[in-house]
Amino acid sequence: MEYNKHIHSLICKAAKSEMEEDALMEIRPAVYEDIPALLPLYRCLFSESAQLQPYNFRAADQAEDFLKKTIDGPGSTILTAVRDGEIAGFAVLFEQQTPSYNCLVPHRYAYLMDLIVQPELREIGIGSGLIDAAKDWARERKLDHLELNVLPENKTAAHLYERNGFEPSLCRMQYRF
Repeated sequence: MEYNKHIHSLICKAAKSEMEEDALMEIRPAVYEDIPALLPLYRCLFSESAQLQPYNFRAADQAEDFLKKTIDGPGSTILTAVRDGEIAGFAVLFEQQTPSYNCLVPHRYAYLMDLIVQPELREIGIGSGLIDAAKDWARERKLDHLELNVLPENKTAAHLYERNGFEPSLCRMQYRF
């Protein structure tokens, strides 16, 4: 059964002001109607990346065409975390293959390109819920592993990924002129 036919529901503990209350979070594939809610989250993601690494990133808006192609693609998806009727975060996934290169073991894998949670809703389980749903998406496609890149300056994200079982694999380095 294909992932897009599934809906994940999780109960998250959400801290609100002085008290905690249960909030239902649904994780589901994005549809075109979600695009207006995804765009400000992308703006936040790109802005945060630009603050952490201004040499490599700049604040920008995501193209709607990219989102539509990702939603429609047979080897891609945007998983949305919906909480209290609003999109609280998302994860963008693509099926990938290792390049054909003699020393590389060939793999088909899921690449987690982007993951963001609304800043005011971080640290309550939404990111972990999206990661769990991404793992399910990859498993259902019988992919070998789930892979991502994280900026070394983004310690909070790195800790999130480590808590969810990710381990360092390669280190990208750069020499600037």
